[in-house]
Amino acid sequence: GRERMGVSTVFSCSGVDKQAFIDYTETNPATYKTWSRRGGEWCQQTADKEEHLRSPFLQEEFEKAIAAGVIPATPSNMDLGGSWSALSDAGEATNLNLVHQPGVDGTDAAELTRAEMEGRAQTLHAIAALKHAVPGFEKSKLRNFGMQVGVRDTRKIVGRYDLVGEDV
Repeated sequence: GRERMGVSTVFSCSGVDKQAFIDYTETNPATYKTWSRRGGEWCQQTADKEEHLRSPFLQEEFEKAIAAGVIPATPSNMDLGGSWSALSDAGEATNLNLVHQPGVDGTDAAELTRAEMEGRAQTLHAIAALKHAVPGFEKSKLRNFGMQVGVRDTRKIVGRYDLVGEDV
């Protein structure tokens, strides 16, 4: 069997100090190289020319929160990290794609239900970490969860030949 990509619990926060967060990202810029720092699902293969480009990525902040004892050092919390999308002038950070769970079968209702519950619990840890380690998020709170976990991968077509990078 082939490995499946993980599922995501996307969420949004309100009460974010937009300018403080923007200032933080300017003084602590993430790049596409940052995504590959730990390997795993976030590892990005580039042609090296893109590695210096800015990216909306957060990961070290969760490691700092774990080290400070703000959130427990569970395997699921060790995997917290990902991208943020948009910030409104009203202080809403939307589409925070920071909670991921590997190995969930997106065709199994019981697994999806477990992933929904686990993803929401991990989201509360993610918000605690953001409040602790990311300027601008100190007074933030959960605005909403995505409607359901984001499933990227379920069934795969088995063909006569699998394309590889060298083919394209």
